Amino acid sequence: MRVVHFAPAVIPTQTHLYNAIAKLVDLHVVYLSEPTDRRKGQLWTGFDDQWGTEPRYPYQFSDTRSLSIGALDLLVAAPRRLGSVLDELKPNVVSVTGWGLSSISPIRWARKRHIPTVMYNESGKTSGLLRDPLSNAYRRWMLRGCDAYLTVGSAATQYVTQLGAAPDRCVESCLPAADVRHGDEATVPEEEEGKLRILWVGRLNKRKHPEVAVEAFGRIARQIDGASLTIVGAGPLEAKVRAAAARVGGPIELLGRVEGERLAAIYRRHDVLVVTAVRETWGLVVNEALAHGLYVIASDGVGSANYLIEESTGRVVPAGDVEAFAEALRGFATTRHSRPPRRAAVGRIRLCTAEAFAEKYLQVFDLAVSRRAAVEGV
Repeated sequence: MRVVHFAPAVIPTQTHLYNAIAKLVDLHVVYLSEPTDRRKGQLWTGFDDQWGTEPRYPYQFSDTRSLSIGALDLLVAAPRRLGSVLDELKPNVVSVTGWGLSSISPIRWARKRHIPTVMYNESGKTSGLLRDPLSNAYRRWMLRGCDAYLTVGSAATQYVTQLGAAPDRCVESCLPAADVRHGDEATVPEEEEGKLRILWVGRLNKRKHPEVAVEAFGRIARQIDGASLTIVGAGPLEAKVRAAAARVGGPIELLGRVEGERLAAIYRRHDVLVVTAVRETWGLVVNEALAHGLYVIASDGVGSANYLIEESTGRVVPAGDVEAFAEALRGFATTRHSRPPRRAAVGRIRLCTAEAFAEKYLQVFDLAVSRRAAVEGV
């Protein structure tokens, strides 16, 4: 089975997934932007290593013009000659990412030639800003052009079914993080024993609400001996976060942007991750923290929190509610010494792997093929 998948850009959190899929099918990835295209304002171009790992599948870059609209968390891509690319690659299945403009041409090409089509979707009803009747009508039209759907998390599944996708044509998966070692036990440096080390990781922007973490810490810092907050990330709200930290006082450290093994080491030195994003389609920081044995307190606007967090591994609180985050921190501080020694990769996160993701995608391919055959009367 030859599958041609259209991806918005080279992103380090996805290469390992495509490598896993390529072990099961003949996968060819068409990227809609060059990895060296680091123009100011573009989304998905801010990584030190955009690949993350060596790609083990054939790929190419399309001739695309794109516009990033930061205020809408949106990248509008207008690729050209995708039909010619598909004519050359001759796929048995076409796979598109979401309902961007770049998905229209591959879907039309596939429909004209009766080729099964799959849509990969991470978006939920509240994860994006454009959710008006007109844009949702456009999404319904896109969904009707596809035969099966791979959805990331329950919120994405609920959204596509609300828009008209048949539930029996949806396969739901988690989104695995890259290069996370699922060890047996998370170790704590001896000099840090007994302290409550709180961590926040992400881009410092309005959607992530980092100041909520600072304010919540301020409410508990004087109540819990040895409590500290570490903020990892950079972005447009850095000055605002530093001002909030200065106002709150207490041991708050801003480390700037960190990736790779350095970030993994930071996870291992902390006890609890706070995820304050008001809108997050998935949120791989939850995966990473759980895999390193941290307790996770996340907002209900984070897709992975609703999917991965269990009673023993964390708590989900209302987005933007500073006191709810503070209360969850107090609760964890009160009970953490009576909990079993923290263990990495417990519960659902242990099953959230690239291999499991690839198996789910293979199910979607098979669903699309059988559905297209039924429609065509083959």
